[in-house]
Amino acid sequence: MSVQIGDIFWMSVKYPSTGEIETRPVVVYGFVDEEPLIASFATITRSEIEDFDGKFDKWKVPIFKYREANLQPSYVKTNCIATISKSYIETLVKIGHMERIDLNHVIERIEEFIDSDEEPWWNFKII
Repeated sequence: MSVQIGDIFWMSVKYPSTGEIETRPVVVYGFVDEEPLIASFATITRSEIEDFDGKFDKWKVPIFKYREANLQPSYVKTNCIATISKSYIETLVKIGHMERIDLNHVIERIEEFIDSDEEPWWNFKII
């Protein structure tokens, strides 16, 4: 399978602080040495941004063309990023592809987050 920037996959993650395991949609936003970079989506609910300055919400980016991406109304948490192996992501179920206009907003916000030197919203373990 050819993995492209903007591809969206289901991926199981474990939260070390709680031990909770969830399957989350993730989007490939770039590559480093051919390894995919992913950003976890915010909760796939109709949960909106409640506090634009709060650490939980200020890094959320809405996905305006969510239907085209095969999603419900969603946000990308741009402060929750990780690198995984290409061989691992090729085992995951692809659920859609993000439109370029949304992906550009996500990438821009991820770069702002990285430049901010803030800690990630949560640490998760890919399982």
